[in-house]
Amino acid sequence: MKRDNHAQFTLLMDKFDRMIEKDRLDREREKDETEKFWHKFQKVRAEIIRPVMKDIGNLLRERGHGYRISEDESLFDRDGQAQEEKITMSIIPAGTESDNSSRISLTATAHRKIRLYHDIVCIATESRESGTIAEFWVDEITNDLIEDKIIYILTKIFEPREDTDNA
Repeated sequence: MKRDNHAQFTLLMDKFDRMIEKDRLDREREKDETEKFWHKFQKVRAEIIRPVMKDIGNLLRERGHGYRISEDESLFDRDGQAQEEKITMSIIPAGTESDNSSRISLTATAHRKIRLYHDIVCIATESRESGTIAEFWVDEITNDLIEDKIIYILTKIFEPREDTDNA
């Protein structure tokens, strides 16, 4: 091979090899960051979210309402990597059927965000409401944040009609 062509070939292959190595390192870094995220979420779920849900659930139980907390880690990609994990608090207001339960879920996604979702029945209006309330980074989650958001959703569930406020 001519010297010029050999030099051009070598330069081309060196650039390509660097690109491949950079891609490999980027994938490894992404995988490490994703694993750290899942670990952080599991820790936050166990140390912050579940205890706050349990405390509020016990307060609800003292008032005659039911609750349960469940965790779901069932969504995986084809490589067996978690794509979604969630914790859900189901609330069964006193005097209602369990099929009228309301749910508050915090779902961690592969995009490294925590989504607060609700699917509730408003007792006063007997209407159903659902949707995403907020999204957070895992490092933003605190006891106060979770407590505030759950109380906000409980207000939507239990807020009496205006004509019963003064009763």
